[in-house]
Amino acid sequence: MIRSARLFPVLLLLTMVGIVPRASAQDGVAFEEAFEEGRAARQRYVDRIDGLRSEISRRNARLLTAEARDRGEEARRIEMTLALARLHASVGQYGQAVELLTGEVGKADAASEAEVAAETDGTGDTEEAGAAGVTGVTGAEEAGAADGMRALLGSLYLRLGRYDEAESALDARRFTRGRPSLATLRLAEVYFTTGRTAEGLELCRGILTGSRTDGPPNAPDLMAAGLAAKYLELVHEANTFLTAATRVDSELIDAYVAWGRLFLDKHNRAEAVSVFEDALKIDPDYPPALIGLAEALAEKQAVQAEAAVRKALAINPALMEGRHFLAELHLTDEAYDDAIGQLNSALDVNPESPETHALLAAAYHGQGRVGAYEAARRRVLGINPSYGRLYEVIADLLTRRYRFREAVEMGRRAIETDPALWSAYAGLGINLTRVGEMAEGRRMLEQAFDKDSFNTRTYNTLELLDSFEDFETRTSDRFTLKLHRDEDAVSGKMALGLLE
Repeated sequence: MIRSARLFPVLLLLTMVGIVPRASAQDGVAFEEAFEEGRAARQRYVDRIDGLRSEISRRNARLLTAEARDRGEEARRIEMTLALARLHASVGQYGQAVELLTGEVGKADAASEAEVAAETDGTGDTEEAGAAGVTGVTGAEEAGAADGMRALLGSLYLRLGRYDEAESALDARRFTRGRPSLATLRLAEVYFTTGRTAEGLELCRGILTGSRTDGPPNAPDLMAAGLAAKYLELVHEANTFLTAATRVDSELIDAYVAWGRLFLDKHNRAEAVSVFEDALKIDPDYPPALIGLAEALAEKQAVQAEAAVRKALAINPALMEGRHFLAELHLTDEAYDDAIGQLNSALDVNPESPETHALLAAAYHGQGRVGAYEAARRRVLGINPSYGRLYEVIADLLTRRYRFREAVEMGRRAIETDPALWSAYAGLGINLTRVGEMAEGRRMLEQAFDKDSFNTRTYNTLELLDSFEDFETRTSDRFTLKLHRDEDAVSGKMALGLLE
């Protein structure tokens, strides 16, 4: 019976699910240390905020007392204000960042209207001004800085779930020098979040077209092109753009975060870890990079992963990605109340997040709270009618409990809701094989692999199914048994009888 040894990994693959091992109580010390590191890092951010605010106040005072307007000085003040808003956002002070930016954008709009009126002498005729090279608001540098504030403001509205305001802030007509590619990308993400996928993809195509025809791009433009390519499932092109972004500006930390997430999305955790570590060399306390590193480490280094999340949340308690990470750990442990607590904290930041409501729906489903589950489910689909992750998350949790037939039904609902959710096709295909639906399972896996050939689970399962050509199948009312044909001839009938 030597060949029987070959059946063990087969059965193991078909029945086991990749469950992240949870940290034991003794690891609480590591988590506490990470939290304290985060608190110290947060204080460093706060000190930078205070110092920058003081410098901006001094510059404001100089500008007020100056006899003539210094546009270069004004542009530098706006750049510093933009940096201050980013620092506020880094520690979760999104309200302060929005207030700061809306005030500055309002000033820029008022200055623009005043200048246009002065240049046209109230006639509305701007042809002569345009011919003279006037840039509208306040000169090229100042206008560029003001447009940067508009782009960041739109991004913050997106993070806060204020989608209508985000769309308005990112409207191309609001940008004096043409909407930057990164602002266009953020508008596409508003559309993706709210289920307007076709509109988002169209914007992404425009970004890529511009990246191929415009002049030499800067690092943010390259990053935007990389993200656009990722959304269009042009993985190799996305990698090329994001690599270029980090080479053009080796200090653009968000480009590293985007690059690391590309590797995560394509199941290459080792490369993702390397890229996130490079990001943390730029700023060892940058919360998005800490969260990305945690997700990359989660499968094999659970304690280090959770410690990174604890540090990130100590720096930015409003970081939804950190709340989601911890909530998913609690869901895996069936600690549903703890998961709900984390998710309620996320909803305090963004009450309109489809991802947060989907995880809440999964928690309520696990608790058997039908009414609460249905309410959360409706809330998700009210925000984004094509959010198939709602059902995929529940399918994954059911799979961890070996409730494969229920997981199959949820998987079907996931791909009905979002026909382009290739990870759900893979999960559904694997679960179909677990319940004996080999032909349909293979079809689903082949569809998943056709669209995402980087998924090793999909590839390995298809390889396994190919090996079944040498196996025979025996069925009874309660069991389906697969044995290598050499074994089946000797013991197949007896083995099925023993199972009965």
